[in-house]
Amino acid sequence: MLLVLMQDLPEAADHPLDTLPLFSESILRSAMRKLSELSFDEATDDFRVAPTFLRNLRAGKINDFALAEVQELFSLDEGKVHDQVEMLERLGIVERVVIRDDHNDAKFRMRLPALYTRCWHP
Repeated sequence: MLLVLMQDLPEAADHPLDTLPLFSESILRSAMRKLSELSFDEATDDFRVAPTFLRNLRAGKINDFALAEVQELFSLDEGKVHDQVEMLERLGIVERVVIRDDHNDAKFRMRLPALYTRCWHP
């Protein structure tokens, strides 16, 4: 998919495909942003798991969070928060991470992989 997106970009039209690297860094970055956007749209529109929550995260450009910090971003019309988070984890849209602070204490957080958030930062 990434290669197809790279090839279809207008800036790739004049780029020769018989040299290495095949595409410039700017073409790669543009295609990665497009792939990220398509992946995020798939997560919100096709999977329909916690779309309100995901759109709220995007609006706030929040990609790393403790669940307690974002409770109000969920819509209870879409199910229990616990169930929404569990489905997001199963689909790989969010992942649990452990971060150690300066005192080596473990803090549990959630994170959206860059695949979904790269498009948030042009």
